[in-house]
Amino acid sequence: MSLVEHPVVLEALSEGRIDEGKALMIIDQVSVLDTANQAIAEPVLINHAATHNYTASQRYARRYVLKLDAEAALRRHEEKRKQRLVEKFNLRAGAPEG
Repeated sequence: MSLVEHPVVLEALSEGRIDEGKALMIIDQVSVLDTANQAIAEPVLINHAATHNYTASQRYARRYVLKLDAEAALRRHEEKRKQRLVEKFNLRAGAPEG
């Protein structure tokens, strides 16, 4: 997702209310929500991020998203788990001995 797809976040960034890191964090956090809940969450998260540091804003965003959609936490967990997935392959299997 890009900032262009989140005009409220882009506006806050361009006005200097939040920095790029917070803008991208907000977009990441709301990505598991449907469009209606994203529209509810973005202004709330921007207002919080405008007066708090990145870590506090991220914690708040996680809690707020969970409050809006309890299933969102499960979707985010599964998405992040897939990104961390490590697979082990035996590269010697089927290789000629020699």
